Amino acid sequence: MVEKLKNLIKRIETRRGSITLFMLWKDVPEINKWTVVISAKWIDKMNQRLAINYWIKALQNTLDSKDLNTISRVSVIKTSDRFVYFLVRALNVSGGAVRFSKNQIGDYLVDDAIIFEAKNVVGTNTSAGLSNRNPAINGSINPNINGSINPNINGSINPAINGSINPNINGSINPNINGSINPAINGSVNPRINGSINPAINGSINPKINGGINPFLNPNFTGLVLYDPSLNRKAYFIEILKEFLIMFDFSNNFIAFCVKANKDIYNVFDSSNNKWIGYLVSNKQNGFNYFSTNAQWLGFVV
Repeated sequence: MVEKLKNLIKRIETRRGSITLFMLWKDVPEINKWTVVISAKWIDKMNQRLAINYWIKALQNTLDSKDLNTISRVSVIKTSDRFVYFLVRALNVSGGAVRFSKNQIGDYLVDDAIIFEAKNVVGTNTSAGLSNRNPAINGSINPNINGSINPNINGSINPAINGSINPNINGSINPNINGSINPAINGSVNPRINGSINPAINGSINPKINGGINPFLNPNFTGLVLYDPSLNRKAYFIEILKEFLIMFDFSNNFIAFCVKANKDIYNVFDSSNNKWIGYLVSNKQNGFNYFSTNAQWLGFVV
């Protein structure tokens, strides 16, 4: 079915114009049925019922009865729709078929989907934003594919094996031993004391105020993104002066901050109480692995 749909999209784009979004979305995981979701500028100009009928007929002429039985409905949505807005800025897919599972896109949880087309509706190149750092698409930053950045494979970047990057062995990178990297002792790295690094005080570092640092508003977002080992996106980071990172969840809430210990290590603290909750270790390829304080691998940052 996937190849048939790719060919259908190619034919229709040749006849009618570019398709902004085409995806199969399993919105009820317990029911093994897909919703076809479609959005395009030229569809925006059509009556919705006519547009749906157009696509239903196209699908019927392309798929056999077995494939059609896996589709529950066809949904045509405007290119201005909030869901389209978020999705095309998080992904950059064209002419392919990318499985996208258990990911949060803005306010929406996409449990299971196959993305065929997700092109920016305003024509901005999203590849400079999040899409080229999506490990589900780019295998070079996926530790499940690239073993050299996986701490379970590469012991040199695993603090359970390499003591020099383990704060419980190397006291110079442990905030409980080195007061200069402990926000409870050094007020300059404490957002509660230093307002310039507190997004509740400094609007320029608050993504709810400054759209330029918001990954869903700025297609050229360059901040780091945290994924768990299953490739679920968990948070993103804004860098301040190369010594300090502030962490936000994907509802743009300030949840943690990171204080640089050395060129390869950041310690992570809970924003609500300054508690040390983990640390980031360089993977030697422009990213980090995230560990708990007892060296459990929690995820990776790219």
